[in-house]
Amino acid sequence: MWPHALLTACCLHAAVSVTIRAKANPAPEQGGGQQPLSGVSAKSTRNIKAVIDTLNDILISAANEERESSANFNSSMAWCGTTTSNLTADLSSSKEAGVQSDVTLKEMRADLYQTRDLLASLGREIQEASEMLEQAKELRQEESDKYDQDADTNTQSRAQVQKAIEILGKVQGAGGFLQKGSLQKLQLNEPGESSYVLGVMKQLSERLNETKQELDAAEQASTQQFANFSGTKSRQITDLRSEKAETTTRLRGIGLNLVDETRRRRLLKEKVEALTAQLAETEKKCEEDKHWFEIRSADRAKEMLALRQAIDYLKGSLETPEEQDDSPASLLQLASTSGNAIDAAAVGAMGNALLGATGLDLRGMLAGKDKQAALESIKVVVANLISHLQKEQSDEEQMQKYCTGELSKKEAEKGKASEERDRLSAAAEFKASTVEALTSELQAIDDALKAMKENLEKAALIRQNEKLTYKAGAKDRELAVKVLRQAKQVLQEFYSTEDKTQGTRKTLAGTGGADLDHENGVIAMLQKIEDDIVEEHNAAAAEEKDAEASFEKLQSESVEEFDKQMQEITERKQKKARTLVQLGSVREEHVEAVRSIASIEEQLGDLHGQCDQLLRNFDKRTEKRSFEVSQLRDIVDILSGSSLAVRTG
Repeated sequence: MWPHALLTACCLHAAVSVTIRAKANPAPEQGGGQQPLSGVSAKSTRNIKAVIDTLNDILISAANEERESSANFNSSMAWCGTTTSNLTADLSSSKEAGVQSDVTLKEMRADLYQTRDLLASLGREIQEASEMLEQAKELRQEESDKYDQDADTNTQSRAQVQKAIEILGKVQGAGGFLQKGSLQKLQLNEPGESSYVLGVMKQLSERLNETKQELDAAEQASTQQFANFSGTKSRQITDLRSEKAETTTRLRGIGLNLVDETRRRRLLKEKVEALTAQLAETEKKCEEDKHWFEIRSADRAKEMLALRQAIDYLKGSLETPEEQDDSPASLLQLASTSGNAIDAAAVGAMGNALLGATGLDLRGMLAGKDKQAALESIKVVVANLISHLQKEQSDEEQMQKYCTGELSKKEAEKGKASEERDRLSAAAEFKASTVEALTSELQAIDDALKAMKENLEKAALIRQNEKLTYKAGAKDRELAVKVLRQAKQVLQEFYSTEDKTQGTRKTLAGTGGADLDHENGVIAMLQKIEDDIVEEHNAAAAEEKDAEASFEKLQSESVEEFDKQMQEITERKQKKARTLVQLGSVREEHVEAVRSIASIEEQLGDLHGQCDQLLRNFDKRTEKRSFEVSQLRDIVDILSGSSLAVRTG
């Protein structure tokens, strides 16, 4: 902890030992020359100057080390401030993001429950609408059946009334009913009576016609109302099914987002814990560095003071007596008057004045009887100093290896992180283009479904009109056939009867072939009309059957196509939802990758701040430290009795 102060003590002791030995055994005069005025031999003077030079080198080294240490400390404190500020900001941001994530999770869970309820509600609405449509179809069928029955009854009644009107008209013209070839006179044959009955029958016919029109109008209104209702309900069911499919897709998307947000919340929690621990560790390290720097600064100040005082002391030992007149008595002056007795007092005073901070008890060492043991103890101290410097060199070598390795490692991490950032950027662009393409495909399918729906509604309206037309024509044809058959029956009864007793045929005017041909021609004509009507009815029925089958096929194919397209929509929406979730994850990972690069760059900056100066000055410091070790070894040699510093000159 006190390398320069201990070195100073050793150098000082070496110089004192040499000075004392020189005073105790002064060198003989040679060639009439005089001894140096200071009373110290030339050899001792050289040794003392060598020690002074060594102490000056150590003082310069200590000053340089103080400057470097201060620069490193300032850089370290700047790093501490920046790192602590960044960690605090990152921790605050992560905590805020965690709170926001908790809120998002609550909203997602609420949205999930609401969507599930909406999905169940849509299912119930679809079932209710389907049941209402089925009930409406059953009711419409009942109304249609009742209409057919009422219409048939009305048609029969009108036909019978019309027949009666025709018969009454003939009665008025002939003057009576023709029965078995003779004109029968009845009360009804009278003009007043027949006109009254004929008027009643005509009123009845008009009433029946009005009833038929009312039935037709009611049927048409009911059919139109059912068509409107069924169309509305069908569209409602289709819309509900489409909404249900969209809600199902949305529910799956919410589930995926919930899983992703839960994972993100867990990562944020882990990040907050890691940042909290890192911040605490950084603050602790910075406080420890500050504490030890203050201790080292105070110690180094004492070391440098001791070095300066030691240099001044040694320089004073070389001054002449005249130069010392106006100054306090020096150690060597005391030695000249007291001889060897100065050892303990002088060095003890210097130990208190100059070297008290080192903790070395030179007083005790030199006051002892065994001077050789004291010298050996000092050699041990110097050897420890050499070991200390060697350890410092080893520590710096390890630090140099650490810095080189960490800088290389962080540069490699930065390269990998940059590659990952670029990969995520490309993946995000691909996912975004996929989402855009799926959106376009969904819009195209939706447009196709709308067009198909409109076409089906038009086809249904056309089919409904065709069916109404067919029903109206069928009823007219059935009525015409019925009337023709009744007319044939009336004509047959009118033109001929069979004599039950004779089995001969009688006509209205008597017997004759011309009447028979007339009768057969009229009946044949009616039969031909009936056959044509029946043929027309059969053709219309076949056409109606084909049209109904084609419409049912169109409906079936439309339903299949609709289901297929809805499946396509569901699959694409699911894929889009998954891709959106993946896109969100990729973008978050991209942001994390960018942050990771920024963090690595910050760590690189910190490493450069800690290591650049060490790496730049490593060779120079190694050389200087090697020179200091050489100086210490020279001191050991001097303490051992050598007069030369063979390593450092």
